[in-house]
Amino acid sequence: MEKDFNVPTITRYQDSLGNRSFLENVHENVNNRVIDWRRQGIGDLRPGDTLVAEIEIDPSFAPNDYDVIWYVFAADNGNSPTARVLITKKHVGEQFELRFTIKTKKEWHRFHDCDEGLTVLYRVLPPIE
Repeated sequence: MEKDFNVPTITRYQDSLGNRSFLENVHENVNNRVIDWRRQGIGDLRPGDTLVAEIEIDPSFAPNDYDVIWYVFAADNGNSPTARVLITKKHVGEQFELRFTIKTKKEWHRFHDCDEGLTVLYRVLPPIE
């Protein structure tokens, strides 16, 4: 209750490439909440890879009080704290964005249409030919 907006927050991120973050140095504002693995850690993918990424949400909130949606800007999407994306040629590019959004079932939201979010950036290299 020490928060002005008592909503579920992301406490940890990890992926199948071995990247992990407890979001200590990640901006609080949902629009700027970005982890850029292209610049640190392991951030390169290729077509044929499967990226599995997972967020952990503050366990003091009941999972049935909110929805988690993830999507990739190339049209892949799902509704769970775990994203599983088969990387294909359509994903090739310098900036591959995976976005998680948390939305409570309340009538109001911390950021107008959602309560928490995280964008994670990778790079998808062309297939080896």
